[in-house]
Amino acid sequence: MRKNVLEELIILKKFYLKIHQKAF
Repeated sequence: MRKNVLEELIILKKFYLKIHQKAF
């Protein structure tokens, strides 16, 4: 298991928001 789960979640969140901004 990884210790930087929170960091990865933050990165995924940023990526998700980036795609969502393009969608709208």
